[in-house]
Order: sequence, then structure tokens, then C-alpha cells
Amino acid sequence: MSHRPHCARFPTALPFLLVSLLGAMVLASPAAAAPLRFVATLSVELPGPPLIPADLASGSGTADVAPDGGFTIPAGVLRVDGATTVGQGLTVQADGSNGAGVFAPGGGGFGGALPLDGRLHYQFATLLTTSIPLLPIGVGGSVSADPIPLPIVLSGGPWKTGFTGFTPPSGTPFLSGTGVDGRTPLGVGTLSMVSPIAIVVTGTTGLDQFGVARLTLVFRAPEPTAALLVATGLLALVAAGRLRSRPKS
Repeated sequence: MSHRPHCARFPTALPFLLVSLLGAMVLASPAAAAPLRFVATLSVELPGPPLIPADLASGSGTADVAPDGGFTIPAGVLRVDGATTVGQGLTVQADGSNGAGVFAPGGGGFGGALPLDGRLHYQFATLLTTSIPLLPIGVGGSVSADPIPLPIVLSGGPWKTGFTGFTPPSGTPFLSGTGVDGRTPLGVGTLSMVSPIAIVVTGTTGLDQFGVARLTLVFRAPEPTAALLVATGLLALVAAGRLRSRPKS
């Protein structure tokens, strides 16, 4: 009488182990933030001459996404690098990067702050140069040009979903915007948020602008986890074990 070696029984136990592991993966709910890769663009929508470059910043990185959809973005993942020509000898150049950002649900929507650590540089032909910090965009508040050959003031607000926009003086052209959270419950998909912006140039006519900045984040599905890779390996072992245990014809 021939006896099957004990090691030959190992493949028959693998299906149970595989089902147990997959069940644990399904039943386990994340209790902490999970990393998700994202691609981000930051654009500006203004009604008049482009006193801020339309394509202001872009980049990619990894955000720690919480179960409620909130997340953090590390500093330095967005590069501010836009330029535009307004006309009549005026050019605008932007540079810098982002500071750390924190976003969370609240107030019936979603939003937070993502500061821009950079500046807008205005060159008036070859005669005059001034610059202004980008900090109010996505955070709030107002800043003035430095130095001040012209009294330019930039104002902004935090990032948010839903409708936003400043109310300008009567007769001043303006644009408003709406942000939408199109992500799945797992945090994958597109999130669009808006920040109201205003550029006021005191003592001039027709240069004041009221519009919005738009931050678009596209979150990608996570890579296979270690547990899933282990389960796949076990499944391969099961298949190999069954092939070895078949009687030879």
C-alpha cells in the first residue's frame, strides 16, 4: 500500500487559507488615512486681460486620504510656472510652489486651504517692475505689490466645492465658478474646487478683475496591496499543486 506524503496535502489546505485571507481583506475597513496618487492642475479664469497666467500651476504626488474623504497634500508637489503677455508692453511671469494643504468635508460641501508660496512678477516695458505674493489664492486675505510703483492688490479665498465668486462694483466685469466633488466613496476620481480672486489696480480704469482660480485633482486607483499580491501568489500555488497531484496517464 502506498502512502501519500504529508507535504502533498498542503495544496488542499491552500484554498481555505486563500478564502480566509481574501475575506479579511474585504471585511477590514481602513481606520487611518490611505495614500492615493493624484495629478493636479491650477488654472485661473478672469474676464479681462490676463493679469494672472491662465495655466498657473501643475504637478503630481501622493495624498493621505481619510475614510471621510478628507486629505492632506505635501508642500512642493505643484510647480507655479506660468507666463502671459497682457499687451501695451505689460508681461506677467509667475513662479513658486505650493505649501502644505489640508482639505475636509464641512458646511454641506468640501474644501480647505492650499497656499501658494510664489509671486507674480509684472514687467512694464523696460521701465517698471513690480511683484505680488500669490498667498491669497486658495487661502484668503489680501496682499499688495512690493515694491509699489503701482498700487496692485490681490485678494482671494479658501478652496471649496459649490458656487463662489466676489461681488464687484457695479458695472465691473466678473466671473464666478462652481466646484464639484466627483470622487467615489473610495476617494478615486476627480475633485474640482474653486477660490474667488480679485485684482484691483487703484487709479486706473478697466484693469480691475474679479474671477476664480480652479484647483482640479484627479485621484488614481491605488496600486495592488501586499495582501492582494500574497493572495495572488497563493492562488498560483493552488493551481500548481493541483497539476502535480493529477495522476499521470
